[in-house]
Amino acid sequence: AVNNAIRPAVNNAIRPAVNNAIRPFTDQFNAMAATLQNLQITLRNSKLNNAQTNPALPFTPPVKAIAGHPGFPPTDPALQNAVLGARLPAGLAFPAGGLWTNASIMDLTDNQISDLQWFYNEPLGAGQAIHRRREAVIVIFLS
Repeated sequence: AVNNAIRPAVNNAIRPAVNNAIRPFTDQFNAMAATLQNLQITLRNSKLNNAQTNPALPFTPPVKAIAGHPGFPPTDPALQNAVLGARLPAGLAFPAGGLWTNASIMDLTDNQISDLQWFYNEPLGAGQAIHRRREAVIVIFLS
């Protein structure tokens, strides 16, 4: 009876230390899992892009594979809770029609690309002309 009485207190005391000890491994595993998932997604997207049978076929957006965010907030509040391994949220205000195609990516605004930059923690042509930034988004989807 004494063991059962102190077990919760011991578990509560030890659990944070164990969680802190394994966090680097968990974070590394999550990053590797996201990277593997993105390899599958970009392979599919590349096949769609190379097929050229229907240029309106939508791409699958990659998941967030790089932890953290640049030092500026996103303009679209749907992105606020992005974590490693997350998909772009369904409530995102762009692209038009909700489909990621070559055409819809080429219609993205500078602010929308900055939101993607924030989400993916990738430079996406920051400081370059808009057409270069759009090309950088396509590269993220295809490679």
